[in-house]
Amino acid sequence: MENITISPTTAFEPRKHLEKFYSNLYRGDANSDSPEQTKTSLLARSVSHIFSLREEDVIMDIGSGPQIIPRQLYKSYGPPKCKIVTVDMADIPEHKLLMKNRSNVTHVKADGSRLPFGNETFSLAVSNMALDLMPKETISELYRVSKPDSRAFLNLHHPFIIPENLDELLSDPRIKKGQKRALVFWQYLKRNNILFKNQTEIENAFVNAGFSIINIKEAGNSSDKWWEVDLVKR
Repeated sequence: MENITISPTTAFEPRKHLEKFYSNLYRGDANSDSPEQTKTSLLARSVSHIFSLREEDVIMDIGSGPQIIPRQLYKSYGPPKCKIVTVDMADIPEHKLLMKNRSNVTHVKADGSRLPFGNETFSLAVSNMALDLMPKETISELYRVSKPDSRAFLNLHHPFIIPENLDELLSDPRIKKGQKRALVFWQYLKRNNILFKNQTEIENAFVNAGFSIINIKEAGNSSDKWWEVDLVKR
């Protein structure tokens, strides 16, 4: 992996790369994989809707990692009445799941582009810094499994995360193994235009799938930027 340079002729399977990267990450001691402020923001925007749901309603957290957002929800606001299903493509050992002892929180290993749920299953969906790394079909799948009039609250990566001197960093022999894996993946994101560049691109992608836009904005702190996207299925 350390010697890979992404080019049009280089075989590179992003799904397998992501699955392996995050599986290794979550087998360790990582209980978070995104800026703290993104979790705070996501919950602040969605919490009133979460607590308006009934016992029979179900929330989906797609790209959940080891159930980071549900843990923060319980910690900051208390348990909701509804059920929560967390979904991630990574192999996460059961003992690493942060909400494994909560009877109303269930984890499913699945690819976002092929969600193993029936049509109109979920009353609300959240995703923190994950959905835009999934195949584009994931947006249509999110629409399919969402109930009519349900909300989706998403945080997406901003192209700001890709360093302007990426090629220079990749050629630096002092870069460590773990850092280089991230740089190689950023190179893939950049060359294949994976990340949304602006609000118009985001709006087009979700509106074309059938969603209505409530709000899209660029957010950030001193070291990070991200997109905050709030949707409703009409």
